[in-house]
Amino acid sequence: MFPYFDNSRNIKLNVKGPARTAGATGKLQPLARLCHALLLSLFIHTTPAPGGAPATCRFGSRSLSTYSGGTCLVIPCFNEAGRLDPLEVADLLRSRNDLGLLLVDDGSTDGTPRLFADLRSRHPEQLDVMRLPVNQGKGEAVRQGLLRAIEGGATVTGYADADFATPASEILRLLGLLQQSGASAVFGSRLLNPGAGIQRSGGRQFMGAAFASLARRIVGLPVADTQCGAKWFRVDGVLAAVLARPFISRWAFDVELLARLHHTQSGWAAEAFVEEPLDIWTEIPGSKLTVSARLVALSALLAIWRDVRGLRNARRRTVPK
Repeated sequence: MFPYFDNSRNIKLNVKGPARTAGATGKLQPLARLCHALLLSLFIHTTPAPGGAPATCRFGSRSLSTYSGGTCLVIPCFNEAGRLDPLEVADLLRSRNDLGLLLVDDGSTDGTPRLFADLRSRHPEQLDVMRLPVNQGKGEAVRQGLLRAIEGGATVTGYADADFATPASEILRLLGLLQQSGASAVFGSRLLNPGAGIQRSGGRQFMGAAFASLARRIVGLPVADTQCGAKWFRVDGVLAAVLARPFISRWAFDVELLARLHHTQSGWAAEAFVEEPLDIWTEIPGSKLTVSARLVALSALLAIWRDVRGLRNARRRTVPK
């Protein structure tokens, strides 16, 4: 059984398991292609994301540690000048004056730095900017941003996508669920309760469901949607420890993060993870997660599985007999 919250804020138990995506049954040809891609992964060498060039971070007169509640949301950005909506940023910060926002520029070459400077001038008390000199991938941008939030004193941190496919209202709702519950992690799902509010192309929806099925086995939790870019975490020693090591994959890092949090030494129990169905999620054009990038992410699952297996074995060896 897997706990989650419904929209009435009452704790429920999901005893039915992850929802099945409509239309997936019987589509043997796409499934065959998916299996073929996974087999190809046996021959693909996947290396960890670079520990990377040192990041630079500019902070205003108010550090993250001075926010009431110490809450910090990380948004990774690579060439997002045309997709990061200033209105969504304003809605996010205006709704919670205890919320800090850390924008991570992952070596952008467009107008993203200028956009960041403008946003920072508008929200100097709540918004800070971190810049990675060279592009290191979304996973590394998220990892370094979360580490910076923890170093700045955040007691709750998380991340969301720059395109706000998960809108500010839903990001804040997930934060509220974490703060009201005893959970260590709360994250959104587009698959638990797909409805009119989830606008997603059929091809992406099917591939996402197939990926999630494989990722679920690696994570070891009945998670329907590992890849939804809206996640919140309580800061503790486990979170800080699993973030100390770079992720293996640039795109499938969500799988790694959840698996590490669950399987590492003193990791979080299954009941600490809460998956919440989203009411609204809109696929935004211009995603950098192309078909080829999805296949690379799929291929990385084998390397992630090997890494997680090592964590499981190490944990078993320390359990008293």
